[in-house]
Amino acid sequence: MATLGGKRIAGIITKLKTIHIYAVAFVIGVAVVAGYLYTDHKKLQNALNKVDYSQRITREEKSIKAFESDLKAGIHKTTYTCEHFLAIGDYNEMYRLAVQTNNKKYIGIYYVIINIPSQAVPLLSQYGSLHPFDEEALAYLGYAYFKQKNYPQAIAVLSKIKHKSYKVHYDMAVAYEKMGDFTDAEIHYTQALTSTDDPVYRNLIKEKLAVLRVSGGKRWTFPQGSQ
Repeated sequence: MATLGGKRIAGIITKLKTIHIYAVAFVIGVAVVAGYLYTDHKKLQNALNKVDYSQRITREEKSIKAFESDLKAGIHKTTYTCEHFLAIGDYNEMYRLAVQTNNKKYIGIYYVIINIPSQAVPLLSQYGSLHPFDEEALAYLGYAYFKQKNYPQAIAVLSKIKHKSYKVHYDMAVAYEKMGDFTDAEIHYTQALTSTDDPVYRNLIKEKLAVLRVSGGKRWTFPQGSQ
C-alpha cells in the first residue's frame, strides 16, 4: 500500500511539475506577445506624434462646414465652384476645376498660392482687364507682384481695392516698409490692426508698429541686399 501511495504521490508531483512548466511557458509567451504589442504601439505612437495633422484637420473642418451649409441650401457637390474650393482650402480641386472651365482667375490664384507669381501675374492681369472691380482677383494680383518684390506695382494694384481687408492693409504696409516708407507703412499697419480680431495678426502688427514708431516714422532705405 505504501508503495502504491508513493507512486501516486510521485505521479501527482510529476503532473504538477508538467503543469508548472506549461504555466511558466504560458506566462513567458504572454510577456513576449505583450512586449511585442507594446513596442509596436510605441512605434505607431511615435510615428503619429511626428505628423502635424493641424492643417488637415482645419481643412476637413472647413469642408464639413461648407458641406453642411450646402446641404441646407440644397446644393449638390457636382455644383461646387472654384470659389468654394478656395474657401475650404482644397487648392488642387480648385485648380482642376479652373483648368477644366478655363477660369483664368482661379488658375492665377492657384499659381500665387503655390508661389509661382511669374505665371500668376499675366493670368490675373488679363482677367483684371475684363473684370476691373473683382477685388479678390486684385488682392491676389497685388500679392503676386509682392512675391516678385515689385512693391510699387503691388501697392498700385492693392490701392484699387475699395473694401480692403486687414490682410490687404497688412500687405500694403509691408510693401511700403520694404520700400523704406515707414510713414505710409505705419498708416496701413494701424488700419490692419483696427480691422481684425485675429490675435496672431494683432500681435504681429503691434510688434511692427513698435519698431516703426521707434524709427520716428521717417522714410529710409533698406541696406542693399536686405530686401
